Amino acid sequence: MSKIPWCDVTVNPFPGCWHVSSGCNHCYAERQARRLKAMGHPQYQAVLGADGKWTGQVGRNLDAMKVPGKGKRVFVESMGDLFYEKIDGFDIHQVVASIKNQPKHTFQILTKRIERAAKYFVAYNDDLPANAWLGVTAEDQEWADRRISILLQIPAAVRFVSLEPLLGSVDLTRLHVDWVIVGCESGPKRRPCEMRWIADIVRDCHAVGVPVFVKQISIDGQVERRSERIVTELHKHIGPLSVEDVQQWPRGANDV
Repeated sequence: MSKIPWCDVTVNPFPGCWHVSSGCNHCYAERQARRLKAMGHPQYQAVLGADGKWTGQVGRNLDAMKVPGKGKRVFVESMGDLFYEKIDGFDIHQVVASIKNQPKHTFQILTKRIERAAKYFVAYNDDLPANAWLGVTAEDQEWADRRISILLQIPAAVRFVSLEPLLGSVDLTRLHVDWVIVGCESGPKRRPCEMRWIADIVRDCHAVGVPVFVKQISIDGQVERRSERIVTELHKHIGPLSVEDVQQWPRGANDV
């Protein structure tokens, strides 16, 4: 099971990555990889150097794509990025094929490299299957504008954005995505995330009918994940809310 509240399972066929924008500065996956390397997991041995930082290499474990059961929301590459440049097109194709072969699950692909994703689907004449969602991570308005505009050119059953870590205010009213995840930064060096930024995003999503999932907020410098506390804090900025108002899923999310 996953500790990430918007998915049930995480799979990492190609763990490892490299920083591409300011949202990566305190990468949680890099921190997690240190622990997994110390535990002796073979696919993590080469992805981190002696300094505990990404080396730029990726591990390999395609068997991770085999998810038992049915009806799971599966986050693909929580410890990396499927469209990282060190993962070649054929390997990406194998992941997409595995998703197609498991129609009873929903696979959530989240990338900071949406430009490469767009090139991949053209070069391989490939399409995302109906049980795959495609999203981008954006930490501020600049990256939201750049990445979402490309995301919207790629056909997908659900196109979403994860505004985590949220490092500034973001206006999504011009960017017509199907789902928004938002949260403050976590970890020992987390940067500030103002409640009004999150409140504005929730208010804007409600105004245009886009489901929104508030993953976590910062209260007095502490990360708060309890939905009741999130509702209480947002109430001060927005007005009466329920948990269902801040932990929403895209339309059709329960149809798998």
